[in-house]
Amino acid sequence: MIPGYQMTTMTFKTLLVAVLASLLLSACGTPKDFADRRARHNAGILPDPADRVGIHLAFPFSDILLVTYFADQISEEEAVSRFTTFCAHKEPGSQPVKREKDETEDVTVQDEHGNELPAKRMIVECRSAS
Repeated sequence: MIPGYQMTTMTFKTLLVAVLASLLLSACGTPKDFADRRARHNAGILPDPADRVGIHLAFPFSDILLVTYFADQISEEEAVSRFTTFCAHKEPGSQPVKREKDETEDVTVQDEHGNELPAKRMIVECRSAS
């Protein structure tokens, strides 16, 4: 992160579009192929299988995580708490916190069979406890 630089909503949306476009390009294949890649990716961020339940995708940027989760499986608070270990490894003593200035967004995602499912997307930050 550049000192003194604060990511604006427009900058974030531009970055998000670029990341999503690259994900779509790398996801060529069947929905099952994409689900397998997504599962491997999520396992690298959330090593404990129990933490991955209800999380569709966790995508880290420099100092934030873009998290897509299934609200019918876990609450927003539970989704945020799943990243406690990730934040502790990133910066000892930090805790995951939903970024309040960005609202949780309703989205539609595909499962491994190509079915569209409702989900929620939010931004999680790792913040120092001090």
